[in-house]
Amino acid sequence: MAYTVNRPRALRLVVIAVVALIALAAIGLAALPQIVRWVVVWRLAATTGRTVMLEAVDLDLFNGRLALRGLRVIDRDQGPLATLERLDVRFSPRELLRRHLRIREATLQAVTVRIVRTGPSEFNISDLLARKTEGGTTLAVTIERFQLLGGAVVIEDRTLTPPRTWRVDAVALDARDATTLAGKPPGVVTLSAVVAGSPVSLWVTDVRLAPLRFRATVIAREIDASLAALYLPPASPLSPTRGRINATATMDHDASTGALVTFDVGFAGIELHRPGQEGAFLSAPAVRVTVENLRVRPGAIELGHLAVDVGTVVLEDARLGRLRRWQVDGVALEARNLSSARDAPAGVASAGARMAGAQVSLWVANLRLAPLELHATAIIRNVDLALLRLYLPPELPVQPERGVVNASLQVDYDARRGTRLGLDAGLSSIELRRPAHFVTAPSLRVTAEDIAFGGGAVTVGRVAVGGDRLTVEERTVTPVRTWEVRNLAVEAKGLSSRRQDVQGVASVGATVAGATVSAWFTQVRLDPLELHATTILRNVDLALVQLYLPAEAPVQLSRGAGDISLHADYTVAEGTRLTGDATLTSLEARGRGATGTLVVTAPSLRITLAGARRHDANLDVGRIELTGSGSLADTRSPASR
Repeated sequence: MAYTVNRPRALRLVVIAVVALIALAAIGLAALPQIVRWVVVWRLAATTGRTVMLEAVDLDLFNGRLALRGLRVIDRDQGPLATLERLDVRFSPRELLRRHLRIREATLQAVTVRIVRTGPSEFNISDLLARKTEGGTTLAVTIERFQLLGGAVVIEDRTLTPPRTWRVDAVALDARDATTLAGKPPGVVTLSAVVAGSPVSLWVTDVRLAPLRFRATVIAREIDASLAALYLPPASPLSPTRGRINATATMDHDASTGALVTFDVGFAGIELHRPGQEGAFLSAPAVRVTVENLRVRPGAIELGHLAVDVGTVVLEDARLGRLRRWQVDGVALEARNLSSARDAPAGVASAGARMAGAQVSLWVANLRLAPLELHATAIIRNVDLALLRLYLPPELPVQPERGVVNASLQVDYDARRGTRLGLDAGLSSIELRRPAHFVTAPSLRVTAEDIAFGGGAVTVGRVAVGGDRLTVEERTVTPVRTWEVRNLAVEAKGLSSRRQDVQGVASVGATVAGATVSAWFTQVRLDPLELHATTILRNVDLALVQLYLPAEAPVQLSRGAGDISLHADYTVAEGTRLTGDATLTSLEARGRGATGTLVVTAPSLRITLAGARRHDANLDVGRIELTGSGSLADTRSPASR
C-alpha cells in the first residue's frame, strides 16, 4: 500500500507546533519572575521560620539580570528582622550552563538588620544561628564585584533597665575577584561601618574561596565599651557603663593550617558598675591587651604571648557601711606558650599588683589548656583584711573589720583530680566583729594542707589556727569589758563531704582570763554537716559565756564563774541534741522578756541538762535539774523574795 503526504498540511502542523512552543516559552518567561518571587519567599520563610514579603522580582535570563525590590522579613514580635530596599545582580547565563555561577556585579542597597537580646544568652536570631546548614553547592562561584551600600544594624538589649539600643550605620562592603576556581588571582574585600558613632574598617586581601584563604586587618576607633554588656549575663556582678575601645587586629587564615591572629586593644576611661551601687565599683584610666601568635587550627588552640597591662585601678565599695576606696597600681598579667595540644610543652603565666604598700604576685607553671591543668603560687603581702568582707556573705556571724594579711597559697588543678590547695597565712593587727562583741589580736597564723575540691566533694587534710594572745571586748557596756585569751589552738583533720570517707576530728583549746577552755569534735562530716562535740570550761567568767548564748535565751548572765561540761550531737535532720553539767559560783543573772524584772543570785548552783534539743526554730529543753541555794528578787518590789 502506498501513502501520500500532504505537504502543505504537514507544514501547517509544524508551524502551529512551533508557534505553540514559542507561545508557551513566552508565557513561561513572562511568568518566571513571579515563580522566582514565590520561590524566594517560600525558601526564606522556610529557612527563617518567619513571615517574608517581597514586592517585586525582575529576571532577564538572556541578558543575565536579576533584581529584588522591597524584601522584608518580619520577626516574631512583629518588628522587622531584616529589610532590603533593592538587590541588583548581573550574571553570566552562558557560564551558568557550565555549572559556574559568575556574578559580574551585585549591589545590595539599604539593608537593615535588627538584633534583640531577650535573655541572658537569648537573642531574636538564636534559632537561626542554631540551624544546621545544608550541604554546599557543586557550582563553581566567581564574584567579580559585590557591593553593599547603606547597610545598618540595630542592636537592642531588653535585659537592661531601662532597655538600651546601639546602631551600626553606614555599613559599606566592596568585594572583588573572589572565586572558588583554582589558579585564579586572589580577591580583595573592604568593609567600613560606624559603630555607635565610631568608625570601624576591615581590609581583606589574598581572598580565595576554595579552600578558604585570606589575610585580614581590622581597625576600630573609639568604640563604646558598654557594648560589651551584650556578652554578659543580665545578673552579672559587674557591667561596663563607660569607656572607649581602640583596637587593631590581623588574621591570616588558611583552611589547612588554621588561623593566625594578633591584636592590640586599648581601653580608656573604663568604669564597671555593680548592682545597688550608684558610683563606679572599678575604674581604670587605661588598659592595654595584646595577643601575639594566637593560632586556631583543627583540634588545637595555641597562644604565643598574652599581655594585659591595667596600670592603675580604683576600687570603691559602700557595702562596708561607708564608702571605702582602694587604689591598685601596677596591675599586669602575662602568659606565654599556651596550647590545648597534649603533646605541646606546658605554658607559664604571671600576674601582679600593688596597693598602698601591699603586694600580690602570682606565678603559674605547667599550664595546659585542654584539659585545663596548672600549678599556681600566690604571694600576698600586707593586704587589707577588710577587703575580705567584700566577698563574705553579710549573714556570716564573724566579719573582719581591720587587719593585715601576709600569705602564701599553692594551687594545683587538673580535670581528673580537681583542685588542691595549700595555705600559710599570717594575720596581724586583727579586729573581728561578732553581733555582741569584738575580738582583737596582734597576730594569728592560719595553715591549711591538702584541701581538695573535685567530683562534687570537698576534703580537708588539715587546717590549723593559732594565736598567742587575743582580746574579747564587749563594747556595748560602760566601761568596756575585756577578756584576755592566751594560747589559742584550733585544729581540724580528715574532714570530707563524701559520705563514704572516714569521719574527721577537730579540737579547740585556749586559756580565757585564767579559765581553761577545751573542745573536741569527732564524727565530723561536711555535707550534710554532722558532728559530736564535747566542751569543757573550767572557772570561766559567766559574762563571757553570755556573749555566746542564743539571743532568745531566757536568762542574762551578769556575773559569776562556772565549771561546765557539755556534750552535743548535731545532724541536719535531727538538729542539735545537748546534755550538760555545770557548777556556777557567785552567780547573778536576770530574766529576759516576760521575766525581765527577776534577778537570781546564788553562791553555788549546779545545773544538770538532759535531752535538750533544738531543730530549726523549735527548742525543747528536755529535763533540767537545779541543786543549790540562792535568792530570787523582783525588781518591781524590793521587799519581795
